[in-house]
Amino acid sequence: MATSNVVFITGATSGFGEAAAQVFADAGWSLVLSGRRYPRLKALQDRLAAGAGAYY
Repeated sequence: MATSNVVFITGATSGFGEAAAQVFADAGWSLVLSGRRYPRLKALQDRLAAGAGAYY
């Protein structure tokens, strides 16, 4: 059975959460992101979409 790495990050629209999202994305993890500011969350998703992994 294949396994994949998935991380759920709250507060992904700024600060530590945003930095953690970048680090995990760079490492090839799939991300589940949440944050209060949808426009910033969407912008982060767009920036990370160039890398590997899936974003929910």
